[in-house]
Amino acid sequence: MANKKYGIKSSAQDNFLEPMAPINVTATSPGAGRPFDNAIIVVSFELPANSPAATSYTATAYCSVHGTTHTATGSSSPLTISGNGSNMTTVAYVTASNAVGTSPQSAASNSVTTQSKPATPGAPSASSSSAGTDVVSWTAPANGGSAITNYHWISSDGKAGDTASTSISVAQEQGTAQTYQVYATNVHGDGSYSPASNSVTTFFSPPSFFSPPGFFSPPGFFAPPGFFSPPGFFAPPGFFSPPGFFSPPGFFAPPGFFSPPSFYFIPWFGPPCVEENTLVDTMDGQVPAKFLQVGDKIKSTIINQIDATTPDAYQFSTWSSDSLSVGEFVETTITDIIETQESDIMYFNGNTDVRMTFTQPIFVKTADGTYKIKESYYAEVGESLILVDANGTINEVPITDIQYSTEAPTSVYQLSCEPYDWFFVSGLLIHNK
Repeated sequence: MANKKYGIKSSAQDNFLEPMAPINVTATSPGAGRPFDNAIIVVSFELPANSPAATSYTATAYCSVHGTTHTATGSSSPLTISGNGSNMTTVAYVTASNAVGTSPQSAASNSVTTQSKPATPGAPSASSSSAGTDVVSWTAPANGGSAITNYHWISSDGKAGDTASTSISVAQEQGTAQTYQVYATNVHGDGSYSPASNSVTTFFSPPSFFSPPGFFSPPGFFAPPGFFSPPGFFAPPGFFSPPGFFSPPGFFAPPGFFSPPSFYFIPWFGPPCVEENTLVDTMDGQVPAKFLQVGDKIKSTIINQIDATTPDAYQFSTWSSDSLSVGEFVETTITDIIETQESDIMYFNGNTDVRMTFTQPIFVKTADGTYKIKESYYAEVGESLILVDANGTINEVPITDIQYSTEAPTSVYQLSCEPYDWFFVSGLLIHNK
């Protein structure tokens, strides 16, 4: 029977027979341009020379590890099977069909690993602990079947670059905030951009202190030109040096006499002020700082941990408390307003409605649970701002981000008030120093 069915005399003219199983089945996985987890397998094959003709073929890719199959049907070799996962090891089988029926399944093809571009990385992590530098890192994504050769990163402010590593250091303007994205590349192409990282504010280095080399080291101590020498104060010409008169050896320069240790380290950030458009709370609503006048009454409160009636009972730089509670709202009167122009401004948690200079004292709860008053520049991420709502309830708002900006000079206002030295800007409890 076998010889009668597939014998030499009945080969091509035996149109009443189904095809024989295809032979020489070969699988490849071209990855160029293929998205991650959408790889293709190209399957080529032949019919045996003595097989009845086929009108269609079906190729099936089978992954034994994941137990998945994908198929493609067509009228000739090769066939392209799409929709395969990336970096999967698979083999292919082919059957041939005609009007009579379908052939047996071919032998398995060679084993092939599916190829594509890399996967999308997860959102990077960004931080800044040194002046003018952000550090950005991420986890390598699945490579799509071929080694990752490059990462391309981009910052929300337009800076960009390439690296073979999974972390970078980026030079940024101090006090600016930005996010980062990254994609991976392999031999088959570029993957997709990751989600944006967390927003990071580049570390701001404090302005340089007053410590010119040798300033407090005579000779010449009393006359550095223009430096702490208002006319007639430290250096009237010749005043301290008539020959032999005020200069017994060592008289004006005992070691360390004019250099108490703390003297060199007094930073100057400008006056303690709120920016002109920051809203100051009154009993009748909120008023931009620029519209206030001496004699106006603004909103304050009783702070149970501070006795405002005792002269000199409070020093903002030394006060601290394990608790903070407030009583009724009260009014305090503006006794003085000083307007200046400043370029260095800061604000918290992206809230540009409450902007201030670096030295404006604010109430905070520190990481160890202590309540203090700090100049705004020294507040830290992880501490909490103290806000009081219209019902007199204290809300401790964690500081998650601090923005510093250097911009065109803007008007800022130093407000002095009595009898209470503290007041509110948009509910934030601050002090007038």
